[in-house]
Amino acid sequence: MEETFGQRVQRLRERMGVNKAELARLAKMTRTAVGMYEDRETADKCQVQHLRALSTVLSTSMDYLIDGIERAGMIDERILVNAITFSDQIIKQPDPVRKAKLIKFVYGLEAQGVEPTHAIVNGFYQAL
Repeated sequence: MEETFGQRVQRLRERMGVNKAELARLAKMTRTAVGMYEDRETADKCQVQHLRALSTVLSTSMDYLIDGIERAGMIDERILVNAITFSDQIIKQPDPVRKAKLIKFVYGLEAQGVEPTHAIVNGFYQAL
């Protein structure tokens, strides 16, 4: 059985180690909206700004959320450097795979304009 839009959102949220309320706060939407999206089979009635925010916070593309297919995208080098620097402050002797996931997470937050906090990033890293 193919994973639905809502199942992808839920799986990525759980992998991040946050509840619906925390995802809603990070994505600047209501907890009810996050719950509705997790219950949907498709993204056809989702607001574009919510899709964009969810994809950024969940460190994935809108394409992946919508149809489960990840496509390559453009990288903002300034944001990437900031994400790497922030990640280096959190972890001193990282596992390369975990560090890459952490950098992607921090990059996603910063690309959306969300200031990553040490508590959120530490929690995400510990959940990996």
